[in-house]
Amino acid sequence: MRVAHASRDGAPAAHGYPVRARAMGTARSPVRARPDRPHRRPRGARRALASRSVVAVVVLDDMGKRVSQGSGVALQPDAVITNAHVLEQGVSIRVRSGKNSWPAILASWDRDRDLALLKVAGASLEVAVKRPVATLVVGDPVYAIGAPLGLDLSLSSGLVSGLRVLKNGRTLIQTTAPIAPGSSGGGLFDGQARLVGSPR
Repeated sequence: MRVAHASRDGAPAAHGYPVRARAMGTARSPVRARPDRPHRRPRGARRALASRSVVAVVVLDDMGKRVSQGSGVALQPDAVITNAHVLEQGVSIRVRSGKNSWPAILASWDRDRDLALLKVAGASLEVAVKRPVATLVVGDPVYAIGAPLGLDLSLSSGLVSGLRVLKNGRTLIQTTAPIAPGSSGGGLFDGQARLVGSPR
């Protein structure tokens, strides 16, 4: 089972095994299962939109060699959120989307939430559409999109299997969607291609 973490201010984040995706907002209503809801995969323009907002985050040493890699999601055309642990090694960062690549700088860092915001000068990225975690229910289909091991974007599907509100008001989204290594910091999307969290 994977777990996703939601934040009070709407910034997403995600982790690995178990997956923790920070969701957009705070759950305020009881969890209601919807077993009759069809498990639909986002298709066409919606799936393409979700994929375009997900990027690869490459961390380099002082010789320009890659020391780690993860994924990220564009929250603004020139701003990407990823997991803080992806950036713990190395001295420089690059963000890659398709054949394009840009240098990035660290704009903010939150070790407790395992979140980091990158500014990507010169980029014009497709921005993810966000969905508040308060609207999620157990049984909702979700899709994890990332760039595992530097490969092209991959998609895995699953369901919201649990929503856990923590004492600090943040919410963990438990999901059955598998998360591949290197997809940390990518996006967890709903069936309408809206961002709900970020696996780590």
